[in-house]
Amino acid sequence: MIRTNKHHWALLLLASIAAYLLAQAIFPEQSVVLVRAITVVALIALATVYLLHLRIETQLTRQLEESEKSVQTILDGIADPTIIVDKEFRITAMNNAARDALPDNVAVDGPVHCYRALHGLEQPCSPSERTCAMQSGQSGKEIQMSTDDDGRNRHVEIRSTPLHDEAGTLSGVIEVVHNLNEQEEIALKLERARVNAATANRARSEFISTMSHEVRTPMNAVLGMADLLRLSDLKRKQETYVQIIESSGNMLLSLVDNMLDFSTLESGKLVLHKEEFLVADLLEQVLKIMGYQAYSKGLELIGDSQDDLRRCISADAQRLRQILINLLGNAIKFTNTGEIVVKVEIEGEEPGPALLIVEVEDSGIGMSEETLASLFDPFMRAADGNGHVQEQGSGLGLAISKQLVDLMGGEVNISSELGQGTRARLSVPVDLVPESDAAATHRGPVLKTRRMLVVDDNDRISRVLCRNLMNWGMQCESVRSPGDVLGILAAAQADGQSFDGVIIDFDLPESNGLALARAIRAGSVAAYLPMILLTSIARSLEVGEISSIGGIRCVNKPILPSELRHNLFKVLEVDDWQGKHAEEDELKELRILIAEDNPLNRKLLSRMLESLGHSVECADNGPAALRAFEENSHDLILMDCQMPGLDGDEVTQRIRDRTVEGVRQPIIVAVTADISAEHKSKCLAAGMDDFLAKPIRLQVLKSGLRRWSSLIGDAASTADESEQSPQIEQDQQIVARLRDRAGDDGTFINDYIDLFLRDTATRLEIMRAAVEHEDQVTLGRECHALKGACLEVGVPRLGVCCDALQHASKNQQFDAVATALLRLIEEFERVTPLFEAEKNASPSRSLREL
Repeated sequence: MIRTNKHHWALLLLASIAAYLLAQAIFPEQSVVLVRAITVVALIALATVYLLHLRIETQLTRQLEESEKSVQTILDGIADPTIIVDKEFRITAMNNAARDALPDNVAVDGPVHCYRALHGLEQPCSPSERTCAMQSGQSGKEIQMSTDDDGRNRHVEIRSTPLHDEAGTLSGVIEVVHNLNEQEEIALKLERARVNAATANRARSEFISTMSHEVRTPMNAVLGMADLLRLSDLKRKQETYVQIIESSGNMLLSLVDNMLDFSTLESGKLVLHKEEFLVADLLEQVLKIMGYQAYSKGLELIGDSQDDLRRCISADAQRLRQILINLLGNAIKFTNTGEIVVKVEIEGEEPGPALLIVEVEDSGIGMSEETLASLFDPFMRAADGNGHVQEQGSGLGLAISKQLVDLMGGEVNISSELGQGTRARLSVPVDLVPESDAAATHRGPVLKTRRMLVVDDNDRISRVLCRNLMNWGMQCESVRSPGDVLGILAAAQADGQSFDGVIIDFDLPESNGLALARAIRAGSVAAYLPMILLTSIARSLEVGEISSIGGIRCVNKPILPSELRHNLFKVLEVDDWQGKHAEEDELKELRILIAEDNPLNRKLLSRMLESLGHSVECADNGPAALRAFEENSHDLILMDCQMPGLDGDEVTQRIRDRTVEGVRQPIIVAVTADISAEHKSKCLAAGMDDFLAKPIRLQVLKSGLRRWSSLIGDAASTADESEQSPQIEQDQQIVARLRDRAGDDGTFINDYIDLFLRDTATRLEIMRAAVEHEDQVTLGRECHALKGACLEVGVPRLGVCCDALQHASKNQQFDAVATALLRLIEEFERVTPLFEAEKNASPSRSLREL
């Protein structure tokens, strides 16, 4: 740059001299003096400027050298190797540490490039392989492995920072190479371990979720077909086979639930869901699932309770069932002989908070104090009496049970001694609800005055049997020895107190139940006495062995009170109409569309629905389901969530988008093997009305059909009422529905009405704001939620208004949205006085006033 400026000044000087000589040659002599004077002045000025420039340039050069020296000093002060790279990837500066660290072979003729010096490459780094600040314009760092002078592998961190000029244009990059010290190596290993653990945890969760879905799909066919088999005419041995299939299938599902819940609990996303159910049903389900596992080992499994447990509670039935299965499975695993007893009781008499207490007691090998201390640790497997670790099971059951109990606010305690068996005690807070109609019916007088003789050498089984019989109003007497039975029957007949029947355990000392039954039939005293034989699910009896005796029915152990009672009705020839649910006989025929791509599941669901008397149409993919919806009218659509062409969510959204005012839409139920809360929310957000998890059991399907049939009936009557019924008649129907749903409980009616009115008013305010901001997502969600509440309470016209508002919003008919919202508000204001009048007519006060 200096050389170039000197040339410029030389040219200016030559130009001035040339101008002077030219002026002398051209101008007359009288002008020479003036020209000379101007030229001298110009030369003096030029010389002055030149000298001034030389001084400034010298100062700038000195400052530049000092600046470069200062930058170099700063670079050399950095302990780590540091280089500065220009836009052409050339190293323009480096510190002493970099000179010492760079390989000798990079100092070749020509510029040294960073990619060769740092990475040994012959061309710039690929952005897909490593982060390059020159290409991305962003700071970054990268960890590499290198070998030091001693041949040891060390981690090296390369930090890159882009440099920009005053205009903000990228001008280069500064790169620092840092050798990690021991502490940083440890920190790096910990960070990588954390990342790997998080990755492994995500992979495990995805794997468990996928496996849960993949297992539930075939189990849907297995257990569903077992339900259909039960509806057919089965022989005794075939019924036992079906029960074994159900027991094993449910055990497999329990294992899948354990794995899925373990992952969900770890993430803190598991949510409890309350529902009303009978404690007796919970106990029977658990005994039925675990029965084959117990009796295949020759164990007795006994359900013991203080009463018949026909009491209704509100809690998470699925989680409670899972906990009991885990506790029972652990007891069976470590018990080789003897019995396992499940005792259940409820602390609490009046509706409200209560305590469910369950004890599982076994006669197994017991556990040491060391084993007890770590019993609830994940993947822990207890040792047997000889110190051998049990390899059966996943080691997750008790750990998950403990976490679930903690989540419920309960306690679980396990006490045990080696060789003395184990006792597990579970206590969980629940809500006791008013006695159901089923419970009241169950205690009907149909079995009163009947007298039974129980023959069993197991005192615990005898006590449980007699307690159940007496709960049903029957009289009971028990005997241990089969040799005393004939004498007892004869004495009772002589006293005029003959027995109406005999319950005999197959496993009796000195003989078996069949031999005793034959002896009773062969005698003259009780030749025609009805009998029930208690047999093991794991023992298969030949058909001829039973039929040859006559007047005898078999009941598999473990003894389920509902099955025992049903067989008592049969063998005693008593009409059990009081034990039936009237609503099961009142279900009307529905037109149902099944959208399912799996042909086996499609066939299974069709058979189930047809066996219940419904009309069924099938579609094997999403587009076919849409065509079927357009061509035919359906009351209900069972929608598989994963189908080719269009998935269930998208099909549902398209159906909901085609809402026409005055035309009733079908109830849409999601049918899926994905039972996660996130998936359920996704289905409901898509516009589905309910959720049915695979595997689909016949009883669960029946219960769902009753619920959906009610919704369909409400929606269907709405269309008729809106066109045909006078206003007064419609209002009378609203009040009638409300009273029907609430019963005679005035307190419940008051709170029910208050909750509905308050919730609806809140939702209407949210809808107003959503309409103002054209928030279709919020408006659709609130319309869907309010529609469900309206149909449940018994005001389906409000539900129709919700449909109209949601339809107008989805189709961006903004003029119609305001009108639809106004209609909805007006209808709510019209029915509000009806609810208020019904509340004021009730003599009871609300819970808030008590």
